[in-house]
Amino acid sequence: MPDYVENVARQANFVRLALNSLGFRDPMESSRYRAVKYIDISVKDLGAYNGLAYDEHSVYPNVPIKTNDCALLIDIARHFANFPATTTPIVGHEVPHLLEQLHHV
Repeated sequence: MPDYVENVARQANFVRLALNSLGFRDPMESSRYRAVKYIDISVKDLGAYNGLAYDEHSVYPNVPIKTNDCALLIDIARHFANFPATTTPIVGHEVPHLLEQLHHV
């Protein structure tokens, strides 16, 4: 799955840069999320959901690989028939939700 994980990261970064080029504010450069160091995308079982973008940032104090940094969270479902290929549009759909959260305090 390493290629898939890298693909998800590339998709998220592409959507973020595309939105920035269209004039949308990068959530990681906003005052609301000034403590955020990265966007943490998890692929997991989500029941009926295809993806979720959370409006609050989080810290993982007991996970050494995450270096105790603050992160924005996105979850991507893996329940599709042709997983991982079918999750491609989900990443592009969830990243803009982080921008929406900037306006809902």
